[in-house]
Amino acid sequence: MRRLKPAIFKRYTFFQALTRDAKITSILAQLLGPNIRLYGGKLNMKSAGYGSPVEWHQDWAFYPHTNDDVLATGLYLDDCDSDNGPLMVLPGTHLGPTYDHHAAGRFCGAINPADCALDFAKAVPLMGPAGSMTIHHARLVHGSALNHSNRQRRLLLHEYTAADAWPLLGVASFEEFNSRMVLASPRSSRGWSPLRFACRCHLPTIRVRSTRTSAPSAGGFSRRTRTTFVPKPGAERGAWPSRHIIPLPRPCTGSRRSPCWACSVSACG
Repeated sequence: MRRLKPAIFKRYTFFQALTRDAKITSILAQLLGPNIRLYGGKLNMKSAGYGSPVEWHQDWAFYPHTNDDVLATGLYLDDCDSDNGPLMVLPGTHLGPTYDHHAAGRFCGAINPADCALDFAKAVPLMGPAGSMTIHHARLVHGSALNHSNRQRRLLLHEYTAADAWPLLGVASFEEFNSRMVLASPRSSRGWSPLRFACRCHLPTIRVRSTRTSAPSAGGFSRRTRTTFVPKPGAERGAWPSRHIIPLPRPCTGSRRSPCWACSVSACG
């Protein structure tokens, strides 16, 4: 199988516009929420007659994030049926564990079917005419079959995350990272940035600032202002969702650090 990776997305504006197409993002918003970031993409091409299979794997093993609001879309550029190597998925496995993707102590990017209790006979092929789109969660076990036909099969893949999902491998450039926002809520356009709030409590809060004066020193007194978020009247401390996940520290877009009152995760004020 031949593969084109990020270079085509940076070079051609068509691909950049496609990731932001409302026909796609309107569907993704129902799964990821109103603030969505593009993680990456690639074009997988299986040539006629010998396009190789892709072994069973989970995308999560390649790019884990601080929460699992992570998925991938696939756009078939050719008609795809059972003969030319369709994407195969194991329904329900996105709710299970992340399986081992190592062999002989090294990362190989694939699951050994003999080492897990999955029934691969239950795999479902995702087929359709050119222009069809697939969506699969990052934890879903999937692969693809060999191309036995005399027709090629090209699949354009894009990986998307909720804006509050941060890659565990880190961020090389925050400017480039933020440029990959493909959808933002009206609140974002009024100055809110996903960088500013690290937790996922989503509880009603108000901003409170307190000023503390330090003990005198040779340089005199110093005053430090601290911003915190506290509950509005009626908000209950135990009301945040059970799926609350503590994310990694992230850059401060303001001048102060602010802990969330509900979970004490540090965020930017």
